[in-house]
Amino acid sequence: MKKTVKVVIACATGMATSTMAATKLTRELAKRGVDAKVTKGNITDLAALTETILQQQVAQALKDAGLGFLAQQVPPVLFHSTPLPTALIVSPRDVIRQDGNLSLLADLSLEGISRLEDEVADYMDASTLVEDVGGR
Repeated sequence: MKKTVKVVIACATGMATSTMAATKLTRELAKRGVDAKVTKGNITDLAALTETILQQQVAQALKDAGLGFLAQQVPPVLFHSTPLPTALIVSPRDVIRQDGNLSLLADLSLEGISRLEDEVADYMDASTLVEDVGGR
């Protein structure tokens, strides 16, 4: 019986990047005779599926390696994905150039983002922008 390989491809929005990658990967795997189930989409929508697949694969690897106790994997396997961070971009006012890029927590409020942009812009006499990481 031929084994089906599970592949999950995720990007920020589940549109351009994941679509191109899924199309190319599906084509290449088919050329090599690999039976694959390719799922593509955005990171948020695919988080639970991805976590489940990773947990199953690691648990199987631990079982195959003989690591476990009383039919349980040791250590227990649990994956949890987190939202992508936002980025604070800093640029001089007179030139289009990125002088700084600082990762921020994803749950920063709009008020917090505006305050941060204003404070850094004033302190550094620069242009600032907080932007989502990933494509749109």
